Amino acid sequence: MSTVLLATALAALILREEAAGAKGDGLKQSAWQPLCKISEELNKVGPNAGARLSKIATTAEDQSNTADRLTAFALLTTENNEAKKAVALAGLFTQLATENLQSLSTHRTAQTAINAVAENTYNKGRIDEALTILGLAKQGGGGCLVEDAGGSVAEVTGTHIGAITCSRKLKTPATEAYTVYDGIIGPQGWLTAHATTSNRDQSHSSGKTCKPLTTHAAGLAGGKIGAELPLAHGLLTVEHTDSGVKTVPLTAAETSKQARGNQWQSAYHGLKEIEELQGAVAVNATESAENQAALEEVINRATNNKNALPDSKPENLVLSLFPKPAHENIAKFIGAVEETKLKTQIAGIKPETKLRDVLPGTQISALTAALVIQMRQNIENLKKQQKNNAREGNHANADICAKIDDRKACEDKPYCSYNETKPTQIKSANSMKQRPLKVEYL
Repeated sequence: MSTVLLATALAALILREEAAGAKGDGLKQSAWQPLCKISEELNKVGPNAGARLSKIATTAEDQSNTADRLTAFALLTTENNEAKKAVALAGLFTQLATENLQSLSTHRTAQTAINAVAENTYNKGRIDEALTILGLAKQGGGGCLVEDAGGSVAEVTGTHIGAITCSRKLKTPATEAYTVYDGIIGPQGWLTAHATTSNRDQSHSSGKTCKPLTTHAAGLAGGKIGAELPLAHGLLTVEHTDSGVKTVPLTAAETSKQARGNQWQSAYHGLKEIEELQGAVAVNATESAENQAALEEVINRATNNKNALPDSKPENLVLSLFPKPAHENIAKFIGAVEETKLKTQIAGIKPETKLRDVLPGTQISALTAALVIQMRQNIENLKKQQKNNAREGNHANADICAKIDDRKACEDKPYCSYNETKPTQIKSANSMKQRPLKVEYL
C-alpha cells in the first residue's frame, strides 16, 4: 500500500504552474512518470487486502490445530508437569485463534478491506482518466507528455506511455509489497511539499505546448474552457484561462487520526488500515525467525499485562511454566510435542504416527475424544481395583484378629477390638476405611 500513495503523492509533483511565461508547456517524463507508477501500484490494493484477510483466517486455523495437538499430548503424556505445560499452551493458542476469528466474524476487518479496495480502485480510475487525457492531447509536434529521450511527445499504447509501463487498466498482479509512501502522503492527505506550483518539471527546451482540453458552448472544441476542470481528484487542473495544466495547493483536511476529509486523505488511511489487517499475533510452532519474534511478542504482552490479568489467564499460566527466554523454550516444547508418536493404535490412527501428521479437524478430534474416553475408563478401573483391595484387606484383618487371645495385643491392632457387652468376649475386626483414589485434573 505504500506504493499506492507514493505514486499519488508524486502526481502532485508532476504538473506545475510556470512562475513566469506561458502556462501549459509539455511535462517532462520526471513529472508524469509518477502518475503511471501510481496507476500500477493501485492494482496491488485488491490482492494485498485479500491476502491479509486470508492470513487472518489461516492463522486462526493453524492456532486452533496447534491447540488440538497440545490437548492430545496432555492426554498422552505420563509426565504431570509436561501435561500442565501443554494444557496452558493449548489455552493460549485457543485464545489467539478466537481473537482472530472474532475479528473476521464481526466484519471489522472485512469491511476495512472492502472500503479500502473500493476507495483506491476509484482513485486509480481518476488517475487513469488524467493520464489518458494528457497522453492523447497533441497539437502538431506538441503534447502534454514529453519523453526524456530527444524531448519527443510520448507515444500512448495499451500497456505503455513512451517507455514507461502504464496500462491504465485494472489487473490483479501477484501480491506485492508497496513502496514507501510516508513523507509524500500523510494523515491529512497530500503533503504541502508536493502540492507546489513551480515550473521545474515543464519542458521549456523542447517548446512542446500542452493544451489538453478546450471547450465552447457546443462542447469540447477549439474555444476557451468555461471553468477549471479538476483531474485526479484535483491533483491537476485544466485552467479556464488558456486551457493549460497546473497543479494547485491542497487545502488542509481534518486532523483526526481516521479523518476522511479529502480523497487522498481517505486513501492514506484506507491503505494504512490494510497494512494493519493482521489481527492477532501469528504464533505458530516453527523455527523461523518471523514466528519466533511473534511468539516473543505474545510473551511480552503477557509480561506487560501480568498485574492486570488474573493468574488463570493463559499468558500468565504459560509464563509460570516456561523459564526465560520463554518464547524459545515454548518453540522447543511445541516442536517436541509435534514429534510425539502414538504407542498404540487409537481412533484408527496407526502406532508410531507423529502428532504433527495427525490430520486437523475430524482426525485430531477423534483422537482427543478416544483419549478422553480411555482416561475415564482408566479412572473407573482404578476405582474398582481400590474397592477390591479394601475388601481383601478387611477379610485378612478379621482372620488376624480371630487368632489373638490376649486383650491388650488385640487392642494394639487398629483394626481389632473386644466386644465386652456380650456374655463372652468376642474379638472382631474393625472395617478398614481406605481413602478414595485422588485424581488430579489439570
